Amino acid sequence: MPPQVTNWQSTEHECSFTIQGMADIELYTIEKVSPTLIHIGARGKTPIPLEMKWNFTVVSEMETSAVLALQADINPVMAMMAKAPLQNFVNMLAQKLKELAESGMIS
Repeated sequence: MPPQVTNWQSTEHECSFTIQGMADIELYTIEKVSPTLIHIGARGKTPIPLEMKWNFTVVSEMETSAVLALQADINPVMAMMAKAPLQNFVNMLAQKLKELAESGMIS
């Protein structure tokens, strides 16, 4: 986790954490269709209502394509402030997914 992420707690179907200086985030699995879809949503006191859908497509025996669609219900002013942190979050998720796949922890 990046240093600005603290108070990480997780189970198989949900997680919560704090982004220092921003917010407490609580995410949970809405739907999981193995191996093609993971649908995640925010709940609780999370300041930005958001959902993420990871779609996975097998390209070959050794390659899978992953696409993340992120939907956040925020007004235009808040969107300007949230754009960079959300992009950083998505980049971190993509990098972590790549690392896990390359290490063999996920297939």
